[in-house]
Amino acid sequence: MSGVIIRAAERYLDRISPRIAAHADLGSALVDFVEYTVEAARREEIIGLLFGSDEELAGVGLAAGTSTSLFEIVTEFLRPIFTRHWSCVEPGVSVDDAAEWVVRTILSLLTVRGPRERSRDGLRAFLSRFLLPAILAGDHARPM
Repeated sequence: MSGVIIRAAERYLDRISPRIAAHADLGSALVDFVEYTVEAARREEIIGLLFGSDEELAGVGLAAGTSTSLFEIVTEFLRPIFTRHWSCVEPGVSVDDAAEWVVRTILSLLTVRGPRERSRDGLRAFLSRFLLPAILAGDHARPM
């Protein structure tokens, strides 16, 4: 079953790759990736399974390590985007750490109901304010 989930993740990332790559800046690419992935996980069961906790994954028969594979797949998906915009990344931030933070942000948005339901614009503003400054340098981290 884990192989099916991993292949679904790869197909999903292939499907959205042109959309994310089309962004002129790293901040908008990351915000769009998180927003679109959260929406996809809520609408498509198999994508939602990808972002379950280790306990949830085990509960549906997925092998240990599936979540680790998800981190690796997303990191490799984001690597060329980070590379293209490397001058915008905060010094000392690695692609691996930045991609992990992006995945952890998605996991949090999917698994913990916040105190309010955010509109699309509200979510974009929230991500711009709190996700991007951890990854982007200086002026590149200004809220969008």
